[in-house]
Amino acid sequence: MSKSIARWFAAAAVVVAAGIGLQACGQPPGPAGFEGPTAVCHDSEGGFYLVANRNGDAGAKDGNGFISRMVPGAEDAAGTQWRWITGARDGVTLHAPAGIVVHEATLFVTDIDVVRRFDRESGTPQEELVVAGASRLGAVAVAPDGTVYVAGRGVRDGAIWRLAPGSSSFEELVSGPDLGLPVGLVARPAALYVVNAAGAFFQIDGQGRRTALGQVPTGGVTGLARANGAYCIPSAAGQCVYRFAATGGVEALSQRVPDPGNCAFDTSRGVLVVPSLSGNLVGSVAVPAR
Repeated sequence: MSKSIARWFAAAAVVVAAGIGLQACGQPPGPAGFEGPTAVCHDSEGGFYLVANRNGDAGAKDGNGFISRMVPGAEDAAGTQWRWITGARDGVTLHAPAGIVVHEATLFVTDIDVVRRFDRESGTPQEELVVAGASRLGAVAVAPDGTVYVAGRGVRDGAIWRLAPGSSSFEELVSGPDLGLPVGLVARPAALYVVNAAGAFFQIDGQGRRTALGQVPTGGVTGLARANGAYCIPSAAGQCVYRFAATGGVEALSQRVPDPGNCAFDTSRGVLVVPSLSGNLVGSVAVPAR
């Protein structure tokens, strides 16, 4: 790993360092640990990292999904609630969570073809919103005005949907083969910033009009986060995180980040928090201010 990786967290990371035999993924068997972490968000008010765990096939409605709640910087993952929200328990339905974000008192989670709302503090399920036309949802973002955006695969092509404040149903904002498969979203006051799986980085206005911003060097892109005024893009093909400045120019932040998922920026610590899907890890990458 490059020195730009500030720290990697895993279930029982200290035990791994001590050389005690564990599974190849680097975590103990049983309920403790990540299982296919696809995305992470930072609950800055609560002081937690929230991690979406697929725990099975990406399209299977099997009730196996769960959300972990981590305490940043804790030794030996102390205080982590590995299965804070769990499918098929306590009235929760959660199959294959793929996108996760906190806005005010609500946690939004994409789950195949619906968006689930949970109470940010307690994890209590609140509402299920079906996204008409969606077959595999991924990224989710919330604009400052409360508009919720989700991206993923529609009936045939990639698409982005939005939920206006006060509305009870999502509407399609943009779709089509030219969009590619959108996998990362950042919602800003004036525009929605998007990256697709092929690495095209662009913005979309309220009418669905697209403005190209650039292209990352490799495909296999899995997410997008805004960090210190720039945009960070994890790539499974590149096994790294790219930083793309809105004014132009792209660089790799680290030499190797294995199988990254969708990421989030921790403003209080100045690090990008990135899950590793196949490694069952969540790590942090330093993002120097530009």
